Amino acid sequence: LAVARPDALRVALSSAALLSGAQRRRLIYHEAGHFLVGHLAGLRVAGYSLSAGSSAVRFTDDADARFRLGGTAAADAAVDAIACVSMAGLAAEVVACGSAEGGLDDLTQLRTVFAEFAPKQLSKTRAQDERIRWATLMALTLLTRHRRELDTLAAAFERGASVDECIAAVEGAAAAEEPAEGGG
Repeated sequence: LAVARPDALRVALSSAALLSGAQRRRLIYHEAGHFLVGHLAGLRVAGYSLSAGSSAVRFTDDADARFRLGGTAAADAAVDAIACVSMAGLAAEVVACGSAEGGLDDLTQLRTVFAEFAPKQLSKTRAQDERIRWATLMALTLLTRHRRELDTLAAAFERGASVDECIAAVEGAAAAEEPAEGGG
């Protein structure tokens, strides 16, 4: 006789709900947005997951170390890059689905980054909100400009491709967009 535990049932039901067409597509594009903008920013992706309770893109530890090195200009650039990557999930939802439903966890994590890396410049909520709006606009711009790569990456996620396969797919899509030399 099996007994269903409430927490296990909740996870199973939420996983099933996220596997529905529209929600799964939104989740895939959300994480693909983080992955692609991080890749464009020069961060190395360590992995990604698309499960209902723990969808995420993970970057390597050397990316974190790189952000901690350097002077004020390097720290500001690092905070800007992190902000763009953080906002890229909801930006990808807007690009691919027309609206954003996710991103609250991303915002919470980003405000923590602001407090840790840029306590003086971003100590006030208004300054943080301005940086978040700027990062969202940059992420939207990047993802719109790189829409083919975003769609290709989402398809790779759907197939369960490895990180290396995802990067190869993104780079292949980018190469296909480049105009031929000497055309005239």
